Amino acid sequence: MAVPALNAEEYQYLDAGVKLNGDSALPFVDINSIDGLDAPPVRLSTSTREGYHGTVNDAEFEDGRTITIEGSAFASPTALETYLDQLKANFAPTKVPQPFYFGTDAGVRMVLAKSLGLRYAKEQRRRVGIVDFQVQLPSDDPRIYTPAVVTQNLPGTLTLGGNRETTGTITINGSRTDPTITIGGKTIAYSGTIVGGSSVVIDLDNHTVILDGTQNVRGNVTITGGWPVLQPGDNVFTVGGSGTGTIQVAARSAWR
Repeated sequence: MAVPALNAEEYQYLDAGVKLNGDSALPFVDINSIDGLDAPPVRLSTSTREGYHGTVNDAEFEDGRTITIEGSAFASPTALETYLDQLKANFAPTKVPQPFYFGTDAGVRMVLAKSLGLRYAKEQRRRVGIVDFQVQLPSDDPRIYTPAVVTQNLPGTLTLGGNRETTGTITINGSRTDPTITIGGKTIAYSGTIVGGSSVVIDLDNHTVILDGTQNVRGNVTITGGWPVLQPGDNVFTVGGSGTGTIQVAARSAWR
């Protein structure tokens, strides 16, 4: 991941995408508004309190967010279509979520999202090289991340910033027999031997356990206390089992 250098209020979709709100040399994009970078929508479930006044509101979890970008593309009237082609390619649909970067006074942050394409109408201002457009970027994951991944060899302490819980991956490299990883009273125990040259990646978000990038070995793992969730601040890990293979955790700080 090549993180772009962005000033505050500059934006970019994809690692090598078109910078939005950058310099004013033609062609360029001027953002009018961006919606969806505030707190994500909360999933609300309401039920009646039988035999009592009022209701019970369950609002513990968040839904995914949708970022809506509204702006104007500026180009020479003789090169406008070429620039629109470039923007349409930049916001083409993808199979997997892609990073949407945005510059802030606290540094560059990102949301992982998919694009629904560049939408615009042909209007009179097109004659002078201006086209108003809209892009929507739905994200399954409500978290806003720092682009930088923090890694820590285990046992050890992974220190994260942000203001909310986050997830990450734990990689167990062989050779290692019956390795266990414990954090905050929750334990992941792998039963068996991971031979030298092989590795197992435990995804704390998707709850998957993959050997050598292809083989599902979730059945080899016992989770005690629930899947771990990483918190802002210090996350202290201990490990068990035998062997010389390294164990490493990797995660990004996250914000609401």
